[in-house]
Amino acid sequence: MGLFGSSTKKEAKKLYNEALPLYEQGKYEEALEPMGQAAELDHKEAMYLCGNMEASMEYHSLIAAKWYAKAAEKGHSEAKKKLNDLCVDSSVRKKYHLEKELIKRAKNGMPEAQYAYADMLYHDGVDKNDPGRVLLSEKERKNKDIEDALVWALKAAEQGNMDAQLLCALICSVNLNDNESAAKWYKTAIGHDNPWAYHSYGTFLSSNKQYKEAAEFFLKSWNMGDFKWSPISCIEAYKNIGTKKSRAEALKLCSRIISELSRAKQKNGNKSEFITEIAAVLSNMGQIYYEAGDKNTALQWFLRSYNLNGSIKTIRRCAKMYYEGDGIKKDYKKAYKIYSSMAEDKEYNRDALYQCGIMNFFGEGVPASPGQALQYFLKLWDRGDTMGRYLCAAMYHEGIGISPNSDEAFELIQGFPHGIFESRQEEWMQECIKRGYYTWPHLSLETHTVYL
Repeated sequence: MGLFGSSTKKEAKKLYNEALPLYEQGKYEEALEPMGQAAELDHKEAMYLCGNMEASMEYHSLIAAKWYAKAAEKGHSEAKKKLNDLCVDSSVRKKYHLEKELIKRAKNGMPEAQYAYADMLYHDGVDKNDPGRVLLSEKERKNKDIEDALVWALKAAEQGNMDAQLLCALICSVNLNDNESAAKWYKTAIGHDNPWAYHSYGTFLSSNKQYKEAAEFFLKSWNMGDFKWSPISCIEAYKNIGTKKSRAEALKLCSRIISELSRAKQKNGNKSEFITEIAAVLSNMGQIYYEAGDKNTALQWFLRSYNLNGSIKTIRRCAKMYYEGDGIKKDYKKAYKIYSSMAEDKEYNRDALYQCGIMNFFGEGVPASPGQALQYFLKLWDRGDTMGRYLCAAMYHEGIGISPNSDEAFELIQGFPHGIFESRQEEWMQECIKRGYYTWPHLSLETHTVYL
């Protein structure tokens, strides 16, 4: 038996030595077979290197995990670390079903695994067919998942794991309405002097309307390098304080973000993501002026934002301000120019189509043209909009903007839910009354008759 063992070790070593130069040269396809044979003969280092090679190949992480597990059982410390990394990485874990490996490590007291398991329970839960949950209702299962998530998060949090401390705080705040415990864990987490911990605590403070304190922590996070989340959150906190001084601070921060983004844009070759982010900040500046009552200045910032990246949401806001005279001089021509441009989009913006229809019908910013209005309402109906369908039915019936066609009109209202039909008719008649237009027909859905 001893001789056989010695022979096997020699063969494993020979195969390992044969494969090692190939491995070191990065010739994994050639190295994998002899290295795998050495690993099968119980060579610990060969098992680890097989794991490394498999991990480098697409869709081979599960095989890599198996080799790392075998090497780890033999006491290979690097293999243990690699396996831990695979288990706690949620995307890898889900893809290659490493949950059992994760749970095993969590039960062995590894804080990173305990946190990852808690996070998995909190966000994904346990399979409803699990024996411990099969008789529970959906709500009971969710509550059980959250309860167990807190248990495992606490284990890791008490060992000093920052992510687990933040998860404990989140569960206490959002799910248990225990803000006292949440604050305790957030304060523990910020002891790590980490930008994400500062940001998370800022979010908690902001949700509790402690905007001044929240802004301080967002600013700390931002100054430490969290440029993705904290700047806008910081601006929002200053806006929510609602004083003239805090709005001025928010505007100052907007200018800082734009400067930093502009530098990043130049350094990274004018990537569209930076342009989008700058446009979002410009829009935010518009909102600050809007809330302060300076709507003329707000409009200029909204327009600058739109001109930079063409956000439909931003330009719709500009059009609405022109149309309604919201803090500025009413200007139907400018409003129509924007709405008609939006309506030309191949996706057909419903709000823009409706507004263009209204403005053509009543002659707002353009000469009155029921025929042109009908064309917009037809496009609106084509998008499945019930107002467009109702308007087309009424205009076909009365020959408004088109030759009368009662058959087409009643075909349109066939199957129209009664409450929806009446609601759309009432909405449109209110639009007519606002403008002093009193000759719109009243259609009856039940009798297919019309009352003038």
